[in-house]
Amino acid sequence: MKRFFGILSLCAALLVGCEAAGDGDKVLKLTSEPMAKFTYEGGTGTITYTFEAPEVETRTKAAITVYSSEDWVVITKQTNGLVEYSVGENSGEEARQALISIVTAGGQESGVLIRQDGYAAPDAFFSAKFLTGSYYGKFLDPNTGYMTKGYNYFIILSDKPGYMINSPATGATEYRFDLYAESAAAFSNPKRLPIGKYTFDGLGNAAPMTIDGGSASSGFIPADTYALVTFTNATLEVTEEGIFADVWFATGEYHRIEYYGDLELGRFEYNYPSYYESASQLTKDESINIENGTISNAFFRGDYYGVGSDVWFVYMIEKASPFSGRYIQLDLMVPQSLGGYANKKGFVGTYTAAGPDSESYDYTFGPGRYRDDATQLHTWTWLHNAPVEGAEEGTVQTRDFTPLVGGTIKVENPGDDTNYIITLDCVDDKGNKVTGTFKGMFYNQPEDQYGK
Repeated sequence: MKRFFGILSLCAALLVGCEAAGDGDKVLKLTSEPMAKFTYEGGTGTITYTFEAPEVETRTKAAITVYSSEDWVVITKQTNGLVEYSVGENSGEEARQALISIVTAGGQESGVLIRQDGYAAPDAFFSAKFLTGSYYGKFLDPNTGYMTKGYNYFIILSDKPGYMINSPATGATEYRFDLYAESAAAFSNPKRLPIGKYTFDGLGNAAPMTIDGGSASSGFIPADTYALVTFTNATLEVTEEGIFADVWFATGEYHRIEYYGDLELGRFEYNYPSYYESASQLTKDESINIENGTISNAFFRGDYYGVGSDVWFVYMIEKASPFSGRYIQLDLMVPQSLGGYANKKGFVGTYTAAGPDSESYDYTFGPGRYRDDATQLHTWTWLHNAPVEGAEEGTVQTRDFTPLVGGTIKVENPGDDTNYIITLDCVDDKGNKVTGTFKGMFYNQPEDQYGK
């Protein structure tokens, strides 16, 4: 205990006196935070500082000593203005502290206090048998109005296969994580969770390698009551062997979750017609001829799939009012050199189907695939403004799904910004031909969902 207060007193003295006399007019200034916090697992950190001196005495900058007061904090690198260090794992139950000191040849001194939590035994340990999840890619961040920096994955670790996005399987215990990774899922199939360590973000910044602190990160525990309990803190690490997470709930409980197995995102069981299998409901070739359609939206989404090409999401409907008829959704990828949102005609061109072996994704379209969570947008569907059993009068109901997986899509603009011609010469995932043209104009001008 005396040692504890001694370190605190020393750190306070160093922080107050870091610009005091000692080297005359040479001044050592700490430019990073004066305290760093670590969990019991430890980790790495950096300290930055400046050292101002008369030009004739700049050689004394090299005469700086950096040391740690405890052997569990190790200085790993020291250069002019930068210190890197590592903090070992704390296997004890008590929290601990150490001080990293920076001392000049003339006696000026500054320091950073290192605080580390003690190891706490979990209130519950859960061994997950199943990994279920979806890939959402990038999207518009409602907090900033710009495209998210991280690529969004939603996963469930549970003792039963995932049933739905919003509901657990009967009798299942589920831990749900809304993750943002540094890498995209691109068009590889199956989708896999990227390796790395994810930390809790209670502000919802959607930064890479974070766990979003919203309600999507939560647990259905206990299973028999389906009580949804949100996280107040969490860490999650993905390795080649599996997934390992520590979760602190709003109830105050601390749970540890382990999953050993493949990192492929398993599919949800409810209303999931296709993952590897075909989903098209066509039974023969189909031809369309839409003369006065409406392009309801064209969103510029940047490098959504992390493949080096920008994406336009283009949505078209046969009849805008009432909203009905054939509805087409396309992911059109173009060269980044076209200028993005600034080029309102940037998605004009001829596209072929993208694949995992494509050398370039410029002028390719995303092969269609229907998923129950609606995250795979490149699906061609029909919508009818007609009631079905159990639906209110006039409700728009999805009737048929026709994923386009091959062929060409040609987008033309015949001289102005609003009228477009889209020509399809494609095949669905059962080999049926889907051909014809869509002629229409914008309901809304193209929108920038990427950020300037």
